[in-house]
Amino acid sequence: MKVIRPIDIDDARLAASNVAEDDYPAWSAGAPYGAQARAIRTATHRIYEAVKVQSSSVVTISIAAAAVVLWPGHGFINGTPISFVSTGALPAGLSMGVPYFVVNAGADMFNLAGAPGGAPIATSGAQSGSHTATARCNFGRDPAVDANRAGATPFWREIGATNKWRMFDASSTSQTERPDQITVTLRPGRASSLALINLNAASARVTVFSGGAVRYDQAVDLTVKNVASLWQYFFEPIIRKTDAVLLDLPPYSDAEITVTINQPGSVAKIGALVPGMPRELGDMQWEPQVRIKDYSRKSTDEFGNTVLKPGKTAKLLSCELTVDNELVDEVCRLLGTYNGTALVWVGTERFASTIVYGFFQDFKVVIQDPSGSRCNLEIEGLT
Repeated sequence: MKVIRPIDIDDARLAASNVAEDDYPAWSAGAPYGAQARAIRTATHRIYEAVKVQSSSVVTISIAAAAVVLWPGHGFINGTPISFVSTGALPAGLSMGVPYFVVNAGADMFNLAGAPGGAPIATSGAQSGSHTATARCNFGRDPAVDANRAGATPFWREIGATNKWRMFDASSTSQTERPDQITVTLRPGRASSLALINLNAASARVTVFSGGAVRYDQAVDLTVKNVASLWQYFFEPIIRKTDAVLLDLPPYSDAEITVTINQPGSVAKIGALVPGMPRELGDMQWEPQVRIKDYSRKSTDEFGNTVLKPGKTAKLLSCELTVDNELVDEVCRLLGTYNGTALVWVGTERFASTIVYGFFQDFKVVIQDPSGSRCNLEIEGLT
């Protein structure tokens, strides 16, 4: 069994991609976002959904040349849109339902303007009743900073990676998609292996450039042998592998790795593209167990109607390895180092079903005798 230690792909290592990052409009500090509006932050390559969009409170308004609104701990920035209603009458200079904008924001107070950045509004005359202010509280709130905050309703909720970056988001279920073909070029540094996980493709190709020349060019075999008779040969649909690994890339430090995934006439998809360096753990013995864990759920109402809600799946692999005694300590050290880290586990290249992108749940080594040791390994794939 080999394990591929991944190299994280960031902006510096993703040299090119034909997948656009335009799932939703880019977030703008000056735009008002309503409930469930979505935006992306190209700085984080994530999609966010507006959750907390309005905040209301009973306030007091002063009669002054620059009216002061008292709202303790409001947290607004200059330019935040705000409007008022009252059980009585607002002071002269303000009208109910008219949008105003925060200026000169302080910790517990602010002035109002008729336009963003405008002159403070003066109030005069008498006022009565109770005044309630409603503000667009997520105005200027950067979703990369304000998403998923603990302890209070967050302004934004993180949805996931953008389409362009889903193949690098440490999840094998979320897929990067593009009609006909996906082409990316990576500059990962030294990488002698590459895993393609959760593919939907008719073919794939990997090319390595170094020093301006092609050093490696390999078509990835995605054919699945799924026929056992002549009848099946003619009538069974063509099935393609969903997982593939290459373990023989030349590890040039200046390598550019171009991966092309083809699905002509349909949508090419890939869940994870993982470059890295492989390491031999030991020889996997016969009788490994490959299981699929289904997270689908069914519910039955009071009338007996049952509904199945499809969920994600995870691949599980249980196997036994034989390890040279000289390498037992190193295998223990290596697995301890990558505890809780997603790795690509390659049981054997012969069976794509033994390729798992995930983490080990349990590891046990039995130092059997002078000739070698036995290791039991349980791996759970990412959903």
